[in-house]
Amino acid sequence: MLTEGDEFVAVRITPRERQVLGLYAAGDTADHVARQLGISRETVLDHIRRIRVKYARIQRPAHTKIDLYRRAVEDGVLPAP
Repeated sequence: MLTEGDEFVAVRITPRERQVLGLYAAGDTADHVARQLGISRETVLDHIRRIRVKYARIQRPAHTKIDLYRRAVEDGVLPAP
């Protein structure tokens, strides 16, 4: 969790990556995200891989789905619980 004084760097993701991240990090499966967005499961997984790389580049790794959820909340993609 970021605290006051921590340097925070937001990841620069595309609008489509933001859609995928929001749905996937909220708990949907890659198959369900694909059906909702009218894209293939592989395309969803490609987006997730690119998102993870982008987070890693700014020293905010997201190795797990829970990590992606945390990043999505931190970046305002998903509302805080």
